[in-house]
Amino acid sequence: MQNRNVTNQLDYEAELGVVIGKEAKCVSAKDAMDCVWGYTIVNDVNARDVQADHKQ
Repeated sequence: MQNRNVTNQLDYEAELGVVIGKEAKCVSAKDAMDCVWGYTIVNDVNARDVQADHKQ
């Protein structure tokens, strides 16, 4: 079996994503929630050492 190690600095976190349900521009804070369709959980995973090598 091939060695598949890619990173020594795996960084991960769970995030809450907001799904925008309609096109919006210059929406006031009062009306912003009218544009939200829903929410989802996002799994954010990064290889920090690889990311640094690529100057992201």
